[in-house]
Amino acid sequence: MADNYDISRNPSDLPKSKGITNEDIFSTEIDEEVYERYSFGALLPEQWIRKHGTTDTLKNITDNHCSTFYDRAMELMEKRINYEEALVNVNKCLLLKPFHIPFYEIRSEIYLNLCDFQSSIISLQKSILYTQVTTSNSRLSRNEQQSISKPVTPANREDRLTNDKIAFLRYVSGVTLFDQKLYLDALGIVANGSNIFITLPFQIYSILCLTALNKIEEASTLVTQMIEQYSQNADLLIIRARLYYKDKDKVFIEELCTFFSH
Repeated sequence: MADNYDISRNPSDLPKSKGITNEDIFSTEIDEEVYERYSFGALLPEQWIRKHGTTDTLKNITDNHCSTFYDRAMELMEKRINYEEALVNVNKCLLLKPFHIPFYEIRSEIYLNLCDFQSSIISLQKSILYTQVTTSNSRLSRNEQQSISKPVTPANREDRLTNDKIAFLRYVSGVTLFDQKLYLDALGIVANGSNIFITLPFQIYSILCLTALNKIEEASTLVTQMIEQYSQNADLLIIRARLYYKDKDKVFIEELCTFFSH
Protein backbone atom coordinates (compact mmCIF):
# COMPACT_ATOMS: atom_id res chain seq x y z
CA MET A 1 0.00 0.00 0.00
CA ALA A 2 1.49 3.35 -1.02
CA ASP A 3 1.99 6.08 1.55
CA ASN A 4 -0.21 9.14 1.30
CA TYR A 5 1.85 11.40 3.55
CA ASP A 6 5.13 13.26 3.29
CA ILE A 7 8.09 11.86 5.21
CA SER A 8 9.31 15.40 5.87
CA ARG A 9 6.34 15.99 8.18
CA ASN A 10 6.75 15.78 11.92
CA PRO A 11 6.35 12.06 12.76
CA SER A 12 4.49 12.96 15.95
CA ASP A 13 1.64 14.28 13.80
CA LEU A 14 1.19 10.93 12.07
CA PRO A 15 -1.36 8.35 13.21
CA LYS A 16 -0.10 5.15 14.81
CA SER A 17 -1.09 3.14 11.74
CA LYS A 18 1.43 5.13 9.67
CA GLY A 19 4.53 3.85 11.35
CA ILE A 20 4.70 5.41 14.82
CA THR A 21 5.40 2.79 17.49
CA ASN A 22 5.37 2.99 21.25
CA GLU A 23 4.45 6.67 21.42
CA ASP A 24 4.82 6.76 25.18
CA ILE A 25 8.57 5.96 24.99
CA PHE A 26 9.75 7.40 21.64
CA SER A 27 7.07 9.65 20.27
CA THR A 28 9.05 10.63 17.16
CA GLU A 29 10.37 7.20 16.19
CA ILE A 30 9.50 5.82 12.73
CA ASP A 31 9.55 2.07 12.27
CA GLU A 32 11.77 0.29 9.74
CA GLU A 33 8.95 -0.25 7.23
CA VAL A 34 8.72 3.50 6.64
CA TYR A 35 12.48 3.78 6.03
CA GLU A 36 12.41 0.92 3.54
CA ARG A 37 9.87 2.72 1.34
CA TYR A 38 12.38 5.50 0.58
CA SER A 39 15.57 4.64 -1.26
CA PHE A 40 18.79 6.34 -0.27
CA GLY A 41 19.22 7.68 -3.79
CA ALA A 42 16.06 9.75 -3.46
CA LEU A 43 17.76 11.80 -0.75
CA LEU A 44 20.72 12.76 -2.96
CA PRO A 45 20.88 15.78 -5.31
CA GLU A 46 19.82 14.89 -8.84
CA GLN A 47 23.07 16.17 -10.33
CA TRP A 48 24.96 13.52 -8.36
CA ILE A 49 23.14 10.68 -10.13
CA ARG A 50 24.80 9.23 -13.21
CA LYS A 51 23.07 7.58 -16.15
CA HIS A 52 24.06 4.11 -15.02
CA GLY A 53 22.78 4.66 -11.52
CA THR A 54 26.19 5.11 -9.84
CA THR A 55 26.92 8.19 -7.76
CA ASP A 56 30.06 10.36 -7.98
CA THR A 57 32.62 9.71 -5.30
CA LEU A 58 34.34 12.44 -3.33
CA LYS A 59 37.58 11.63 -5.16
CA ASN A 60 35.99 12.25 -8.56
CA ILE A 61 34.57 15.57 -7.43
CA THR A 62 37.92 16.61 -5.96
CA ASP A 63 39.80 15.59 -9.11
CA ASN A 64 37.42 17.52 -11.36
CA HIS A 65 37.66 20.73 -9.34
CA CYS A 66 41.41 20.37 -8.97
CA SER A 67 41.82 19.88 -12.72
CA THR A 68 39.78 23.02 -13.39
CA PHE A 69 41.89 25.16 -11.03
CA TYR A 70 45.13 23.68 -12.37
CA ASP A 71 44.23 24.34 -16.02
CA ARG A 72 43.31 27.93 -15.20
CA ALA A 73 46.58 28.52 -13.33
CA MET A 74 48.69 27.05 -16.15
CA GLU A 75 46.82 29.14 -18.72
CA LEU A 76 47.62 32.33 -16.81
CA MET A 77 51.27 31.33 -16.37
CA GLU A 78 51.71 30.57 -20.07
CA LYS A 79 50.29 33.97 -20.97
CA ARG A 80 52.52 35.58 -18.28
CA ILE A 81 49.63 37.66 -17.00
CA ASN A 82 47.91 37.98 -13.64
CA TYR A 83 50.20 35.80 -11.54
CA GLU A 84 48.11 36.69 -8.49
CA GLU A 85 45.09 34.89 -9.92
CA ALA A 86 47.29 31.95 -10.91
CA LEU A 87 48.49 31.79 -7.31
CA VAL A 88 44.90 31.72 -6.04
CA ASN A 89 44.07 28.78 -8.31
CA VAL A 90 47.17 26.81 -7.28
CA ASN A 91 46.36 27.41 -3.62
CA LYS A 92 42.89 25.98 -4.26
CA CYS A 93 44.54 22.90 -5.77
CA LEU A 94 46.66 22.53 -2.64
CA LEU A 95 43.59 22.78 -0.43
CA LEU A 96 42.09 19.86 -2.33
CA LYS A 97 45.34 17.87 -2.63
CA PRO A 98 47.82 19.10 0.01
CA PHE A 99 50.32 16.28 -0.61
CA HIS A 100 50.59 16.64 -4.40
CA ILE A 101 54.24 17.67 -4.79
CA PRO A 102 54.11 19.32 -8.26
CA PHE A 103 51.65 21.93 -6.99
CA TYR A 104 54.27 23.23 -4.53
CA GLU A 105 56.83 23.51 -7.34
CA ILE A 106 54.35 25.42 -9.50
CA ARG A 107 53.52 27.74 -6.62
CA SER A 108 57.23 28.34 -6.05
CA GLU A 109 57.60 29.41 -9.68
CA ILE A 110 54.65 31.79 -9.36
CA TYR A 111 56.14 33.36 -6.22
CA LEU A 112 59.43 33.76 -8.10
CA ASN A 113 57.65 35.67 -10.87
CA LEU A 114 56.11 37.86 -8.16
CA CYS A 115 59.63 38.44 -6.71
CA ASP A 116 58.54 36.90 -3.40
CA PHE A 117 61.72 34.90 -2.85
CA GLN A 118 61.02 33.79 0.71
CA SER A 119 57.62 32.31 -0.14
CA SER A 120 59.17 30.60 -3.16
CA ILE A 121 61.82 29.03 -0.92
CA ILE A 122 59.22 27.86 1.60
CA SER A 123 57.17 26.17 -1.15
CA LEU A 124 60.23 24.27 -2.37
CA GLN A 125 61.11 23.25 1.18
CA LYS A 126 57.60 21.88 1.64
CA SER A 127 57.91 19.88 -1.57
CA ILE A 128 61.12 18.26 -0.26
CA LEU A 129 59.51 17.56 3.12
CA TYR A 130 56.41 15.91 1.67
CA THR A 131 58.52 13.93 -0.81
CA GLN A 132 60.60 12.53 2.03
CA VAL A 133 57.50 11.73 4.09
CA THR A 134 55.83 9.97 1.16
CA THR A 135 58.97 7.98 0.35
CA SER A 136 59.43 7.03 3.99
CA ASN A 137 55.81 5.89 4.36
CA SER A 138 55.95 3.75 1.21
CA ARG A 139 59.18 2.16 2.39
CA LEU A 140 57.69 1.39 5.80
CA SER A 141 54.59 -0.12 4.24
CA ARG A 142 56.73 -2.55 2.23
CA ASN A 143 58.97 -3.67 5.04
CA GLU A 144 58.64 -1.84 8.33
CA GLN A 145 61.20 -3.67 10.42
CA GLN A 146 64.00 -3.59 7.85
CA SER A 147 63.40 0.04 6.96
CA ILE A 148 63.51 1.13 10.60
CA SER A 149 66.84 -0.60 11.17
CA LYS A 150 68.45 0.89 8.03
CA PRO A 151 70.04 4.36 8.03
CA VAL A 152 68.38 7.18 6.14
CA THR A 153 69.32 7.09 2.47
CA PRO A 154 70.89 10.20 0.93
CA ALA A 155 68.77 12.62 -1.02
CA ASN A 156 67.90 11.50 -4.52
CA ARG A 157 68.55 13.46 -7.68
CA GLU A 158 65.23 15.34 -7.57
CA ASP A 159 65.88 16.47 -3.99
CA ARG A 160 69.34 17.68 -4.96
CA LEU A 161 67.89 19.67 -7.85
CA THR A 162 65.34 21.23 -5.51
CA ASN A 163 68.10 22.08 -3.04
CA ASP A 164 70.01 23.77 -5.86
CA LYS A 165 66.90 25.85 -6.62
CA ILE A 166 66.64 26.84 -2.96
CA ALA A 167 70.32 27.83 -2.94
CA PHE A 168 69.81 29.97 -6.04
CA LEU A 169 66.74 31.67 -4.55
CA ARG A 170 68.58 32.41 -1.30
CA TYR A 171 71.46 33.89 -3.27
CA VAL A 172 69.20 36.08 -5.43
CA SER A 173 67.23 37.19 -2.37
CA GLY A 174 70.43 38.14 -0.53
CA VAL A 175 71.82 40.05 -3.53
CA THR A 176 68.53 41.94 -3.94
CA LEU A 177 68.52 43.01 -0.29
CA PHE A 178 72.19 43.98 -0.52
CA ASP A 179 71.50 46.20 -3.55
CA GLN A 180 68.73 47.88 -1.54
CA LYS A 181 71.31 48.53 1.24
CA LEU A 182 69.43 46.29 3.66
CA TYR A 183 72.71 44.77 4.75
CA LEU A 184 71.55 43.19 7.99
CA ASP A 185 68.63 41.40 6.32
CA ALA A 186 70.87 40.32 3.46
CA LEU A 187 73.43 38.96 5.92
CA GLY A 188 70.76 36.90 7.69
CA ILE A 189 69.67 35.22 4.45
CA VAL A 190 73.13 34.79 2.92
CA ALA A 191 74.74 33.58 6.14
CA ASN A 192 71.94 31.03 6.60
CA GLY A 193 72.48 29.89 3.04
CA SER A 194 76.24 29.62 3.53
CA ASN A 195 75.68 27.31 6.51
CA ILE A 196 73.53 25.00 4.38
CA PHE A 197 75.27 25.36 1.02
CA ILE A 198 79.02 25.70 1.54
CA THR A 199 79.82 27.55 -1.67
CA LEU A 200 82.09 30.47 -2.48
CA PRO A 201 79.40 32.97 -3.65
CA PHE A 202 77.51 32.74 -0.34
CA GLN A 203 80.69 33.28 1.65
CA ILE A 204 81.79 36.22 -0.53
CA TYR A 205 78.47 37.98 -0.02
CA SER A 206 78.70 37.31 3.71
CA ILE A 207 82.02 39.19 3.67
CA LEU A 208 80.47 42.05 1.68
CA CYS A 209 77.58 42.33 4.15
CA LEU A 210 79.91 42.31 7.15
CA THR A 211 82.11 44.96 5.54
CA ALA A 212 79.09 47.14 4.75
CA LEU A 213 78.03 46.83 8.39
CA ASN A 214 81.58 47.89 9.40
CA LYS A 215 82.26 44.49 10.96
CA ILE A 216 85.83 44.40 9.65
CA GLU A 217 87.20 41.99 12.23
CA GLU A 218 84.47 39.40 11.60
CA ALA A 219 84.93 39.78 7.83
CA SER A 220 88.70 39.28 8.14
CA THR A 221 88.18 36.15 10.22
CA LEU A 222 85.82 34.72 7.61
CA VAL A 223 88.28 35.50 4.80
CA THR A 224 91.08 33.75 6.68
CA GLN A 225 88.90 30.64 7.03
CA MET A 226 88.10 30.76 3.33
CA ILE A 227 91.78 31.03 2.39
CA GLU A 228 92.40 27.78 4.26
CA GLN A 229 89.60 26.17 2.28
CA TYR A 230 90.46 27.74 -1.10
CA SER A 231 94.24 28.04 -0.89
CA GLN A 232 94.65 28.51 -4.67
CA ASN A 233 92.28 31.50 -4.87
CA ALA A 234 94.40 34.65 -5.11
CA ASP A 235 91.34 36.94 -5.00
CA LEU A 236 90.80 36.02 -1.37
CA LEU A 237 94.31 37.24 -0.53
CA ILE A 238 93.50 40.58 -2.17
CA ILE A 239 90.25 40.84 -0.20
CA ARG A 240 92.06 40.15 3.07
CA ALA A 241 94.69 42.78 2.25
CA ARG A 242 92.02 45.39 1.55
CA LEU A 243 90.23 44.53 4.77
CA TYR A 244 93.53 44.82 6.63
CA TYR A 245 94.17 48.34 5.35
CA LYS A 246 90.55 49.31 5.90
CA ASP A 247 90.85 48.15 9.49
CA LYS A 248 94.09 50.12 9.90
CA ASP A 249 92.34 53.27 8.64
CA LYS A 250 89.57 52.66 11.14
CA VAL A 251 92.07 52.31 13.98
CA PHE A 252 93.92 55.43 12.81
CA ILE A 253 90.71 57.50 12.77
CA GLU A 254 89.77 56.23 16.23
CA GLU A 255 93.21 57.23 17.57
CA LEU A 256 92.84 60.73 16.08
CA CYS A 257 89.42 61.13 17.66
CA THR A 258 90.81 60.02 21.00
CA PHE A 259 93.77 62.42 20.70
CA PHE A 260 91.69 65.49 19.89
CA SER A 261 89.12 64.68 22.56
CA HIS A 262 91.71 65.25 25.34
